[in-house]
Amino acid sequence: MSFNSHNRQLPLDPWHVLLGRFVIAEWRKVPLGVLYGAILVTVKRLIINDSAFHQFISKHWQDSTLRDDFSGLPYYRVELWTIGAVLSVLVLVFSGPLLLKLFKSWIQGVVSGQTILWALSFFYYFSFEHLNLSHRITGAATLGLLLSFLSATFQILAVSRRSKEPTLQPAPASTKIIFEEHLTDLEADSPIESASQDLLNRSELVESLATMIVVSQAPVIAIEGDYGDGKSSVLNLLRERLTGHAIVVSFKSWLPKSEDTLVRDLFNDIYAECRRSYYVPQLRSRLVDYAKTITGSISPLRALSDIMPATSQRAEIADLGQSLLRIPRRVVVLLDEMDRLQVEELRVLLKVIRGVTSFTNLSYVCAFSRKAIEKMSPPASAEALEDYYEKFFPVSCPLPKPEADFLLRVLKARLDKVFDLLDCFEIPDDREKFQKRLTEAWEDALSKFLTNLRKITLVINSVSVAVRPISREVNTFDLTIIETLRRFFPEVYEHVRRNGEAFVGAGSSWGSRFYSGDQVKAARKLLFDRLIKELYAKESSKPAADMLWWLFPEFAQQLSESDGRSRIGLVNDEDLAQRERRISHEDFFPIYFGYRVPESLYSEAELSRFLKSMNGSRSAPEGKALFARTLAALPKADPRRLSFLHRLLRSIGRLEDPAAEALSEAVSECASEYSYDSILPSEAEAGKAMLIVFEVAQRFAQSTKAQKVLEQAIALATDDTLALRLLTFSLKPERNKVLKDFSNVRPDALKSAFLQRMRKRYVDHFDTVESSLAQADRGAFVTWAEFSEEERQSEIGFWRRYVGASRKRLARMCDILFPPGTIWETDPRPHIERLFPLEEMKKMDGDLPNDQVLEEFENRALNRMRKLFAGEFQHGVGFDDLEKL
Repeated sequence: MSFNSHNRQLPLDPWHVLLGRFVIAEWRKVPLGVLYGAILVTVKRLIINDSAFHQFISKHWQDSTLRDDFSGLPYYRVELWTIGAVLSVLVLVFSGPLLLKLFKSWIQGVVSGQTILWALSFFYYFSFEHLNLSHRITGAATLGLLLSFLSATFQILAVSRRSKEPTLQPAPASTKIIFEEHLTDLEADSPIESASQDLLNRSELVESLATMIVVSQAPVIAIEGDYGDGKSSVLNLLRERLTGHAIVVSFKSWLPKSEDTLVRDLFNDIYAECRRSYYVPQLRSRLVDYAKTITGSISPLRALSDIMPATSQRAEIADLGQSLLRIPRRVVVLLDEMDRLQVEELRVLLKVIRGVTSFTNLSYVCAFSRKAIEKMSPPASAEALEDYYEKFFPVSCPLPKPEADFLLRVLKARLDKVFDLLDCFEIPDDREKFQKRLTEAWEDALSKFLTNLRKITLVINSVSVAVRPISREVNTFDLTIIETLRRFFPEVYEHVRRNGEAFVGAGSSWGSRFYSGDQVKAARKLLFDRLIKELYAKESSKPAADMLWWLFPEFAQQLSESDGRSRIGLVNDEDLAQRERRISHEDFFPIYFGYRVPESLYSEAELSRFLKSMNGSRSAPEGKALFARTLAALPKADPRRLSFLHRLLRSIGRLEDPAAEALSEAVSECASEYSYDSILPSEAEAGKAMLIVFEVAQRFAQSTKAQKVLEQAIALATDDTLALRLLTFSLKPERNKVLKDFSNVRPDALKSAFLQRMRKRYVDHFDTVESSLAQADRGAFVTWAEFSEEERQSEIGFWRRYVGASRKRLARMCDILFPPGTIWETDPRPHIERLFPLEEMKKMDGDLPNDQVLEEFENRALNRMRKLFAGEFQHGVGFDDLEKL
């Protein structure tokens, strides 16, 4: 099956030839229209103009027995007017779109409308009672001829448009997607619907497909890909791209229940989509006739050769082709999931596709896995399906596999989302270890079989279910690998579960029996040798062995010896395995398979008692004192402390309004007691405290109380970092995932509250500034200075007053304004100049006496600032320069 890019660009006949064809095809409709017009005029004259008929009706009404039991129409005047008005509105609403569609179809040459035009012409002129008969006939004929000429003009213009080279307008420019912000939104089992969701950059492929359909007018295109490669997503993108250029019919080929219903439903969908835009006469009946032709001609369905196109029923096919050709836009049928069909259904569908050469205005785009289609060919058949493949699908577009690096990023992002939701990472180092191990395992094993987004989603789903009851009781990396093993290699997973003693290297006990050390080693070696041999027998099962290598040091050692590959061996450190809750430790191994967990770090009973006490507080100070006592009772760095804040965050809804307000103030007043995460603002204790404030503000988002909550939290924060983060995330709604309703949030008032707080801490209460600087944050001073030049001078004035004649205080100022461990993309000097004049700072360094003993960090701060003065960081501060700081 080949196609010609100009299969519809035939030479255009002269206009008089086209006009003649129009007259020959449409003249029979003229007398029919005149007949309809005469009938309408007769009915109209009978009802409105015939006085004798009116007298007849009146006489029978007068003689009717109903008249004595009926008060007359005037008695129901209100009801009748109401009914008439409602019916008029309904007629207008339901007939309006139909009339617009008919008018659109007429002016675009889809229908001629001759019957209606001549009927209306005669009805219009014959309604004028004062005209004589000859004038009525002349007027009606003249109007009918004029409208017929206009209709012929539309038809000729439509033919002219079809004769031109088709074009495809350029796709609208799309906004560049920031991958990292959307990786967690990917759902492989839910195909994307628009280009704005396309992270795999399929736009070039879709543009090529759209060009082949609209410009080259390819009759059949195959989109090949394995399960989960994104075939449905490409079809959705193609549907979006063709909007306005074609009539697109999306058809799930596997939904119908039989061969007959498959063809019938397909053609019904084609008709339904065409009907949405145009009125095409006889299209439905011709599609039904063609469906009967298709299903009736292949009832045996025994040999693949039976589906070659038949030569009968040419008239029906030609009529259907003409009906489709009337449609101004190309009809494109998107056939999804053909590989889910039964063999007989597939043959019927191939019969339909094969007949597309008879319809020049129709294209099929078929999405399937070629391997799955070819497996449907009966093994005893002499003619295999692949022999016909090129005939059925002259254009084939294999879907490219997503890059392994992209899939890894998706896996990491979505696993992070799952683990963050359950607060699985106690400290940032846990996350870093997980990411590092996952990357290495990906390169070694996972990338070999996790080749598309659907498989990534299967892993995410398994991990999401498994981690909920055992959050923080297992190692996140080990849980990810063992759940991946369970999903894709269930027999190997079950083997590991049954032989746990061998994999964890448990002493001399094995099951219910005891052996000597040598016996245990020999039995373990035999077990592992058999497993390795079995897994290495097939290329597809080798990744299972590689995944076990990452989990169990005992197995890793033997696998390395067997395959001869040099790997960085896993450390068989029992203490480390216990600290990290690894699956290779015998205490934790059962948790991974039994999903059993110990009691929560901060129990529900404790949390319930606290919430009850908060709700029972008689005043805000009493509630704040309760929170402070509870927090102080949990030692710093104790996991129960973070667990308390985390669970409290999830339980805001259990607090009454006054208690919730008191809590938001209490967590701010205790800001100096929290641990902070400099990378992830919402993590650690301070992160949970910040989220608690926003959760309370969201609770009152429909009133001005939300503003009060935020202002009070900023004003009462005893640490600059928490106050700054509250302000920052309050001014950037797009980054705030907790407070979603900002209708009652006034940014200027929040800025003013932050400004007043900085003035109060560092100007009004200067006597206690030493304790305040213990919780100082450079970003807070930057924000203060950026309010205005006046406030910048106030900030500079504070530092002058603070430093005075003390070199020790100068060092403290340098440490805050130019802190260590900070990356600067450009020269930091202009940024620091905004906070304090560098020349004045340099002069202070030269003039202030060395009469104080400086601590090590203070000496480093002064040396760091001197390097800054000397221009050593004029190109910024990168990772390699951090040691200089």
